[in-house]
Amino acid sequence: MIGDRPRCFLWEKLRLSGSLRSAFLGLAVCLVTPFASADVRYEGTNRYGPIPANFLERAVTREPVIALFEGQKGNVATFFGREVTGLDQSAALMGVSADALFMACLTGQLVFQEQVLEPGELFIWLPGERQPKSHVFDARRFRDSAFIENERILASLDQLIAAQEKDIFWGLLQPTPMNAQSSTPAAVEFGRRVYLNYPKIVQLRFAAADPEDLPHMVMQAFAQAVGQGDVETAAALISPDWFTEEGEVGISPQAIAARFDFAQRLVNAFQGVKAEIEPTSNPMEWLMDGYEVHLQLGDGFLFVSPKTFTQKIPLKTRKGA
Repeated sequence: MIGDRPRCFLWEKLRLSGSLRSAFLGLAVCLVTPFASADVRYEGTNRYGPIPANFLERAVTREPVIALFEGQKGNVATFFGREVTGLDQSAALMGVSADALFMACLTGQLVFQEQVLEPGELFIWLPGERQPKSHVFDARRFRDSAFIENERILASLDQLIAAQEKDIFWGLLQPTPMNAQSSTPAAVEFGRRVYLNYPKIVQLRFAAADPEDLPHMVMQAFAQAVGQGDVETAAALISPDWFTEEGEVGISPQAIAARFDFAQRLVNAFQGVKAEIEPTSNPMEWLMDGYEVHLQLGDGFLFVSPKTFTQKIPLKTRKGA
């Protein structure tokens, strides 16, 4: 369990012949840019109640969210360019960890392109992957750790639990030491989420685009944030390494404040200037209004290094400048 989040565990589902059918992971879904259909409602699983579409991306980075598809013929939920259709008044659980987007089918059916999920199954997208992998989640552990009051979902979970217990008895399901909510120990996962689960970071990491496009996408997002005075997004895109102590896991509140302060002063310095970027022969180096900006790899993402900007804007960190 990660803090107060429901747990997701992986099962391996076997055919009667004993061969592996597919590896199946536990809990559910994804990060969302507002869903396309007005017939999809969202509810939090812990601190949030009903969630408006314009707050969905931020909410789902903090806790799994339940999506309720109200129609019979299929309503579409769109997240990061991926469209998932819910059939037969489906219910889905959506979430994001430091390493994956995931969406689980709790009732009805979910369809992504030509892939169909039945209750008890989920999609998992990894960074840089266009197609999800299908898995089975541990229905009992999910029900026991989730905050769900919807009677239709609870009834479906009870049926899933009974069916999975039979499959376990007959050797058709076997557990594996996987958790869709966390690929690392809880403390490490929590620390990584602090800097990886900002909505803009998630959008860029899981964009359905070629990896070669990521440097341009990051720099474009950074320049746009700086030019528009969006301090929060600009700060999120700046490498946390420059504000943390050696060996520190995640990013401390003090480091977060120092990075935000630097981004605020950077945005102020560019006030009235349209921040424009130009590529160089090195995809990790860009020109931005006369500054040579470097990108640096950190925990599977390309962050903007603040080094060049420190010529004009001193860093205020515990490391010193």
